[in-house]
Amino acid sequence: MKNKTAQLLLAIVLTVWLAACSSPEETTISAQSTAVLATPTEEAAQLAFDYTVHSSRTDPALERRTGVTWEGGYVWTPYVVYEEGTFNLFYNGYGTETRGIGYATSTDGIEFIRASEEPVLDSTEEGRVIFSPVIYLDEDGTWVMFIINDEARSGLAGDRVMRYQANDPAGPWELSNAGQPVYEAPDAEHWTANMVIRSVVVEEDQILLGFDARHDDTISIGILRSQDGFDFELLSEEPVLTHGAEDSWEADAVSAPMLFQTDSGYEMFYMGFIRNSSGRYVGFEGFNLWLGYATSEDGITWEKHADNPIMNIEQEQGTAYISAMKVDETYYIYYVYGQGAFGIGAATLTRTSP
Repeated sequence: MKNKTAQLLLAIVLTVWLAACSSPEETTISAQSTAVLATPTEEAAQLAFDYTVHSSRTDPALERRTGVTWEGGYVWTPYVVYEEGTFNLFYNGYGTETRGIGYATSTDGIEFIRASEEPVLDSTEEGRVIFSPVIYLDEDGTWVMFIINDEARSGLAGDRVMRYQANDPAGPWELSNAGQPVYEAPDAEHWTANMVIRSVVVEEDQILLGFDARHDDTISIGILRSQDGFDFELLSEEPVLTHGAEDSWEADAVSAPMLFQTDSGYEMFYMGFIRNSSGRYVGFEGFNLWLGYATSEDGITWEKHADNPIMNIEQEQGTAYISAMKVDETYYIYYVYGQGAFGIGAATLTRTSP
């Protein structure tokens, strides 16, 4: 099947699914479609994926609890870690009185149940907030959380990354690295001064943190690198991925790098945006979430997939925050439902050909 034909079929199937999701009679949706991706190099085989949506507007993977002081407003920034048959979901909860990091679990990665009624980590430092947790389980059994920590601001970004650790995902989580940031932007004008971390890759000799940062009327993607998990520096002094061509789906910004290690280097799923007349970053042609794909041998030089974007989600269904993880050969994608961020949605992506 030709790439353009496959993309047209994908768009049709997704449109049908999204229309069904908006129907109040539906409580569960499981729509399937196939996107065919051409790899950036001519020598590489064509990639084909099956994409399955498991959540609906009325039946998200995890729903906010209205009236709860720390997450009654909305649930946000989902990040999932898989360990011995359990999917461990961490997320930001925002409420009327406080904010915190919530924790829920699942056996299938699709439906989650809260493991704690209270946040496992609070915004306890005066005048500063915690946002966008990225977590991994160390080989010695220690749970490690990297998180943005900065003064409250409307952009929900920060200039420094803090490290917490725990012996159990439910906590208690303790600030490590002697309470010092593991990375901090050199100054307020630096391109990383308004950053959000999104993903982590743990290798034998290094740890990589994928992030996006807003600077000079654009959002770009960068990677932090550390040999010990306590002292990070930029893998490249400049962004490793930037916005696309004028009038494209990613004309003004790229964000949310979801990094994975491969046999030949790395792969990345990411989002693209344009700016509207008010200067806000929005989705291309009325869609809120457009997902692209790129590959790299060294993490510094990336090649975008020739037929990006590979999928989209309508504005009514998903907001701009998204993360992903991988178990065996299945990618699990988690995103926020609705403009009010009232729930977290789940989908899976599986490769069907080499």
